[in-house]
Amino acid sequence: MLNIRPARKVDSSKIQDIVITVAREHGVYNPNNPVNDISDIVRAYEGQNGAYLVAEQDGRIIGTIGFHAVDRDFAKLRRFYVLTEYQGKGIGKALLERAIGLCKDKGYKAIITISEVSLKRAFDVYTRAGFKVFKTSKVVNYFVKPLGGYDFDFSELGKRNWVLDWKNGGWKPRDMKH
Repeated sequence: MLNIRPARKVDSSKIQDIVITVAREHGVYNPNNPVNDISDIVRAYEGQNGAYLVAEQDGRIIGTIGFHAVDRDFAKLRRFYVLTEYQGKGIGKALLERAIGLCKDKGYKAIITISEVSLKRAFDVYTRAGFKVFKTSKVVNYFVKPLGGYDFDFSELGKRNWVLDWKNGGWKPRDMKH
């Protein structure tokens, strides 16, 4: 039986294993991208007007999703992973629907997320859930899901740096100039 619940600090190592395992299996794991938000789940998500959820089946964590505030209008969806052997069974859809509902409850006007272009299944999951691509590059797609009838100037959304890392107790824009 599927159980979706808030993550606890004790879940951190299992969540990190899932994130790294699934990313490696899909060829998108980058050891240079920090995962320190996972070891600080409570502060990084709940403490930032968000939540981190896990999907469990028979006591085993098999999927994850989190979101946090970018500002008072936007939530950023992160760490949306389902173990490969459980994909295609509605688990990702259930996690995403729960996260969207929580974002609405918290009063966000929209959810932003980023996904690698190579992850075709993720693209399909997001678009079926009402997310729209507002920016793309050779590597990633940027998605937005308006909540509550709110509409956007997509050109303005594309100008912001939505790539954020958990540093020193807060979400900070990543320096994209290398």
